[in-house]
Amino acid sequence: MTHTLGRAGARLVTACIACTLLGCAARRFPVIHPVMRPSREELARQRAEEYFLKARDYERRGLHQMAQHFYEMAYELDSGSEILKRLLAEKYVLSGKFAPALVLIKGDRALDELSSDERRLVSKLYMKMGQFARAVDALEGLPDISPEEYYTLGFLYESMGHLDKAVQYYRRYYETDTGHTLRTGLKIAQVFARMERYDDAESTYVTLQAEFGEEQADVFYGIGMLKLAREDTASALDLFKTAVMVDSSYHDAMRVIAQIAIQRGDYEEAIRYHEKLYRSEDLLNEVYGRTLALLYYYNKQYTQAEALLKSLLAKNIEDYELHFYLGLTLAAQDNQELAEIEFEKAVALEPGFADGWQHLCYLELRRKKPEEALKTARRFAKTLPESPDAWRTLGYVLSSNKEYPEAIKALSRAVRMDSLDAAVWFDLGAAQERNKEYDNAANSFRTALRLNPEDHAAANYLGYMWAEQGVRLDSAKVLLEFALKREPDNGAYLDSYAWILFKLGKAAQALEYMEKAVEQVDDDPVVYSHLGDILAALSRPQKAIEAYRKAIALDAEDAEALSEKIRRIEEQLRAPVSQELLPG
Repeated sequence: MTHTLGRAGARLVTACIACTLLGCAARRFPVIHPVMRPSREELARQRAEEYFLKARDYERRGLHQMAQHFYEMAYELDSGSEILKRLLAEKYVLSGKFAPALVLIKGDRALDELSSDERRLVSKLYMKMGQFARAVDALEGLPDISPEEYYTLGFLYESMGHLDKAVQYYRRYYETDTGHTLRTGLKIAQVFARMERYDDAESTYVTLQAEFGEEQADVFYGIGMLKLAREDTASALDLFKTAVMVDSSYHDAMRVIAQIAIQRGDYEEAIRYHEKLYRSEDLLNEVYGRTLALLYYYNKQYTQAEALLKSLLAKNIEDYELHFYLGLTLAAQDNQELAEIEFEKAVALEPGFADGWQHLCYLELRRKKPEEALKTARRFAKTLPESPDAWRTLGYVLSSNKEYPEAIKALSRAVRMDSLDAAVWFDLGAAQERNKEYDNAANSFRTALRLNPEDHAAANYLGYMWAEQGVRLDSAKVLLEFALKREPDNGAYLDSYAWILFKLGKAAQALEYMEKAVEQVDDDPVVYSHLGDILAALSRPQKAIEAYRKAIALDAEDAEALSEKIRRIEEQLRAPVSQELLPG
């Protein structure tokens, strides 16, 4: 017992001595516990959070590309985060990177494996990518399709041309939506019209009238379009005008009314509606202005056309078409010098503008500047060597300058480039006729008529050429009768037909048509030359002399020959009358 206590006491003494010697070291040096190092996954999450915060900061500052970059880095470290996936997908969509967004949301999963929200997002991405069939598959499989999604499905099917399915889904939207039923009803009627189911379309419009009231401009316009499709233009016009009465700002109806008026040649009415359109606040205001200026031009309201075109040019001085239209307007007012400047501006701004080159050449010819016209035509051909219009214009100018062999070369090149252009064949035939290549000319005119059976100008030229040669007069007569049937008051055609009758020995009948020709064309020396020959054949010498002198006064090319005819008639008139012919 004593021994045991001694041992215990010794241990206690030892502990006390140690405590005294160390000065209670435990108070100065606390116990150090083992440090817990973070796992790799935890470090990745921490780094992802840092990247996420940087991305949000860049996003707040509007630096979306940098924001996207840090979202990508965050998602790479924490690909299980649905929030990061959604935010990164949104960034991809905003930057137009639809395919990466689709891979991010869908991956390799089938549509059935996606949640409803994911399917909706995938459908939107497919729509953005233009893959409408896949967008439909994604939406149609949803268990809880919303009214808006019914409309989207209708739109997708309509875009794909599946109009029956489009109507089906638009109708479901119409039945479930309460705020846009009129708009959808109109859409259903329009799709029926596209399908040429006009009765169903009209029935839909009538239903809309009954449900939403009769004063619906859209309904009147829709029924009007149906009437127009059925070629009932009069009823259509009444409906369009009713639509404008109901809604004075209904531009669609105004445009159609104006278009119908233009087709009918009623420029006054077209101008009236286009003036309303031009004065309106509309994004198409400048387009309406262009059309209105051209309507003024066609209606010979040149002052208004010029003022409007200059106003439009003040806003867009480099618009070559406006310069061209202004050139046309100035030329119509005989302000040829300024017109030429405007045409030059048009081709300078747009060297490939064939109409500008052609009118510039024609204007120079009218201004009696054949050399300038030829230079311009050669510039045209050099600028657009692959354009048949350029070679046709060059041929026309050469022909006007009586350089027929060169004209034939240029026009032959044009028909090689475009052998289906009847107008080029006509010009080639005219050049060949003037170069006395009558067989070639006849073939060219026949080709023009084969390409365009309604080309009465070609029929007239060919018929007149045969009449001048005194060949194939019966065929020539048929051609001219065809031409006159198309344009019975055309002075040139009347002259040609009279000349054929004269060649056929029917001078009295020829005079009847020639007098009609003179009524229509009183400034053509050829017409008066022909009239003189017919009158001479009918033993009306004084009238014949008057006609020949009129032709000479109009600068007839064969003035010397006409003067010789006058001399011969006057000699005959002065010759003594034979006693045998005097009455007994």
